[in-house]
Amino acid sequence: MLLMIFATVLIFSAVQNGVISDDTRPAEHCMALIKQIGNVACHLIGEEGYYRLGLSTCLISCTGGTYPIQLPERTCDRILEPDSWNSYVQVYNELPPKEFEYCDQQWYKKLQDWLNAWRRRNETMYNSICKRNAS
Repeated sequence: MLLMIFATVLIFSAVQNGVISDDTRPAEHCMALIKQIGNVACHLIGEEGYYRLGLSTCLISCTGGTYPIQLPERTCDRILEPDSWNSYVQVYNELPPKEFEYCDQQWYKKLQDWLNAWRRRNETMYNSICKRNAS
């Protein structure tokens, strides 16, 4: 158990300090993408725009509405497996960050791709409405 705690702390410290990093960004970068996704998605479903991200539910809430939008699969998973959480909590007094909070290059790209997909949906919907109104 002591070896597991030591290994978890050592590896996470290295990752956190950029020694074992593949371009980790501040969590705000991924959160900014989530807000942009929320704005596009909320407007598409007829709501006013992004309101907040429920951290416990991992659902985007829209202003003026009750229709929640789910984030891509695994976005709110913790970066460490559950069997390592106890070791992490003993050292840092909190649970390991979620994938979008860690915001490595892989998750940033995944969220960017998801934003682009929502923008394409928005453009498709706009073109569909414009064609229907022109007829």
